[in-house]
Amino acid sequence: MQTLREVGEFVGITRGALDASRLGGSGRPIGLRLIEALVTDTKSQISLREIIHVLQNLTPITLDVQIAGESQGKDPFDLALRFSASGGIIWFTTIQQTLIGGNTYSKDISGVAGDHFITLSSGNWEINVKRSGISDIGFVTLGKVFNNIIVSAPPRPVTPPSEPPKPVTPPSSPQRPAAPVLSVSTAGSKNAVVFTVTGNSFLANQPPNLQGITVKFGDGVNIQDWQMLHTGSDASGSIRLVTQPLNTTALPRNALGQALVNVMATDSRRDPTSIPKNEPLWSNTVRFTF
Repeated sequence: MQTLREVGEFVGITRGALDASRLGGSGRPIGLRLIEALVTDTKSQISLREIIHVLQNLTPITLDVQIAGESQGKDPFDLALRFSASGGIIWFTTIQQTLIGGNTYSKDISGVAGDHFITLSSGNWEINVKRSGISDIGFVTLGKVFNNIIVSAPPRPVTPPSEPPKPVTPPSSPQRPAAPVLSVSTAGSKNAVVFTVTGNSFLANQPPNLQGITVKFGDGVNIQDWQMLHTGSDASGSIRLVTQPLNTTALPRNALGQALVNVMATDSRRDPTSIPKNEPLWSNTVRFTF
């Protein structure tokens, strides 16, 4: 690698990977500052020569993950996934848990080694682990799937026949907070679509970073791919975000030849009524077909 374009191709920008777009890569011209954002998290600017030196000395990205302990249990069941350390530049590591015949939930654990726990309710679960980043051979995405994680319902308590049944006071059901409301419009041609996202009822006066408002752009065909953008809110809890142009012609297509984009947003609040409990309190979902 000697040129800026060669470095951009190495880290996956020209392939239009959604994994790159979550860091601002896809749909933008190759530039030194963009490559710098994908390669290093330092706040000081570094030269192209320094970036090439970093890339030439990368070690491979690995995804060594095993189930630590029992793989079956009773509801609620805490499944432990044990991750070994990995080389390379890891952008994100995602654990996606799917209840067969039910819902799918995901969380990003970055690239931290050690034990990570997910709570499963009764049913048959599939766990899909995905890791993306820059390895010694360039941009890579690795995955591993664990099938048939069976969680059984807890046994019902049996009241001894010699004792009269005790009155049971049903627990009060948690109430879902009022979710934020999102509105999204688009402009531009299919190979340069700009999304304008507005919304209200978010937490007020949030900063425009990871601690503020998160706007999620999900691929409706390949649901494992998404992009997270961050913005702030004003004193009334309103937001406004304008994206960079997106080339929708490069997105995956469904059986009807359509590309699908789903947009939703959340702040730092949690939903006590979600399954599992206390998932992010998401807004309504706005869907687009291209």
